[in-house]
Amino acid sequence: MDFILTLEWIAFGCSLFLLHPSHPKYLRLVTLSLAIIVVAESLGYYYRIHLNQSNHSIYNISVPLVILLLLELIRQALQLKSQKLLIRVFMGAYISFALGNILFIQGTEKFANYNYIFGAILLAISSTIYLIQFIKEPQIISIWKHPMFWIVWAILLLYIPKSILFVFFEYFTYNPEYRGSFGAIFRQIGFLLNLVYFSMISYASLCRLIYLY
Repeated sequence: MDFILTLEWIAFGCSLFLLHPSHPKYLRLVTLSLAIIVVAESLGYYYRIHLNQSNHSIYNISVPLVILLLLELIRQALQLKSQKLLIRVFMGAYISFALGNILFIQGTEKFANYNYIFGAILLAISSTIYLIQFIKEPQIISIWKHPMFWIVWAILLLYIPKSILFVFFEYFTYNPEYRGSFGAIFRQIGFLLNLVYFSMISYASLCRLIYLY
């Protein structure tokens, strides 16, 4: 089995600790997002390795769903009504964009990287809003046992650099001259980004347990 796929399953298993009643209920969205990821990645792996078929259609569904769940996660973690409303606007705009892109622009025959890029931009803005709120908290908060802090940073460290790669994805992937070299670079960077993301999500899921709440 692919190492990153194994790490995704480990992160999903760790995220089950977020279901503990001492955690805010909105953190359960992390577990749900990881459930979608492991199902999509497992199916994608099966299609690619065993059936030797394209798995783009799977990711064209799973990626928008995960992005929407992460936006909703951040929205619920925010305190100001105006900020919550802004994230709702982001979510509505993203749904409209993703559907329009699939139906009228990129279609379903290839990976809809525009959906990833636009979603990453919205996640970056939303995560920054949350971090500003976190910094402004009047009481002292230990970052080591604050799950949302690590989750937001995991989102930033995955989606921002990966979205930059996806800006060039369509051109280099479908250009025979660069496909091989770009594919190798993309896989290597993607491996490192996913390693960081799922490791941080695993830590976020366990940090309160590690420090005994």
